[in-house]
Amino acid sequence: MSKVYRISLICVMVLAMFALCVLLYRYEERDVPYVEYSSNQNPSETITADVSHPENAMPDQDDVAVAADGSDVTTADTELIIVENYPGGLCRQSETELPEEMIGKNRNDLDELLESYCSQPDSIDIEKGLYRLELTVFSAGSVTIEKSYHNEVMDYYYLAFADDCVTVYREDKKTVLLTTDIHRDQLTTALTEEILNFKLIVGNAELFDFLETYTS
Repeated sequence: MSKVYRISLICVMVLAMFALCVLLYRYEERDVPYVEYSSNQNPSETITADVSHPENAMPDQDDVAVAADGSDVTTADTELIIVENYPGGLCRQSETELPEEMIGKNRNDLDELLESYCSQPDSIDIEKGLYRLELTVFSAGSVTIEKSYHNEVMDYYYLAFADDCVTVYREDKKTVLLTTDIHRDQLTTALTEEILNFKLIVGNAELFDFLETYTS
């Protein structure tokens, strides 16, 4: 009788250990994340996503302004980059705030605005001979507009600081054309940086526009 009891006890212990192994296996399988490998990936490599830093997370869709059709639209925080191409290979790039009339627009809206402007450009672009205006980059964060001119503008000037006031130099960057009372404190940080690096002014109309803006 005791022999049968011992055999039964051994069987129960074996079954209990088997059940425990099954439970442990299922627990580990549940906690291991599933990773899908591409055809050119080494299966021995593990792909992990770093979510410990907010900048590595997916952007919140609520933070991106979109139009009714789902396309991006510009905001007051959208950066405007203007690239100007002149005869002879001269190129100038500047960064500025987006004009009010361009805020809240999608790409098609901006294309229409630029097309309308081309039919009636301002006096500065007329003097330079604007013949092409193109929206080359568009996103909610940044917009790039490229301008091309065909007139060979003979008058080039450079702005620099002298005693913290704006001074206008001729093309050689040595001959002073004009000293002004425009103090650097009147200017934006971006414009100040440009002038610290000799800001290029193309044509008389652009020079007069700058002087009028900051001396009125």
